[in-house]
Amino acid sequence: NTVIFFFSENGRGMPGGKRWLYDSGLRVPLIIKIPGVTPAGGVSDQMISLIDLAPTLMINLDIHTPEYMQGQVFIGKRQNEPREYAFSARDRIDNAEEKLRAITSKQFKYIKNYTYEIPFEEELEILPQFPTVKVMSKIKVNKKVESSTDKFLKKKAKEELYDLKNDPYEIHNLAVRDYFEEDLNKMRKEFNKIESSVGGFLNVTES
Repeated sequence: NTVIFFFSENGRGMPGGKRWLYDSGLRVPLIIKIPGVTPAGGVSDQMISLIDLAPTLMINLDIHTPEYMQGQVFIGKRQNEPREYAFSARDRIDNAEEKLRAITSKQFKYIKNYTYEIPFEEELEILPQFPTVKVMSKIKVNKKVESSTDKFLKKKAKEELYDLKNDPYEIHNLAVRDYFEEDLNKMRKEFNKIESSVGGFLNVTES
């Protein structure tokens, strides 16, 4: 009768990794075992946020969930409708104070960089010690830059839009292309709706 939730940490804080709102920093493996609920070898393509783990576990153990709990139940008892979008946020990491927010659907990722004036290569206390970052600095000097690396050597855009099905590594920012204006407007509208419901905490200080 043991319930098992197995998931990982978000990985290393490399450019594009857990310090950022790209899938390479957000997505983690998730394996769940709930006796009598999860079929052996079953696979789900649901969009799940880690804040869903607590209410899912509590409801399946018949424990009351408080009103302020934001997650939803994605399997077992009293299951909610599957998510269409997952909300993500990034604030200060190390000595870098940023405000980045995003929503992800099964096809698109929309990122709003409130602190777009801060470059990707911001001054951090720990990051320059990583061997890969030292290599990237040399690449920039020698101007031998691949498209996947080039983004992290430039200024951030105010908005980013990626087609996750056709561009899983989130290299091509579609927000700057007129052809995807309809998709951008749809994701922007959903972002504003979701952010207002959960709270952007844009003006909340750490203290």
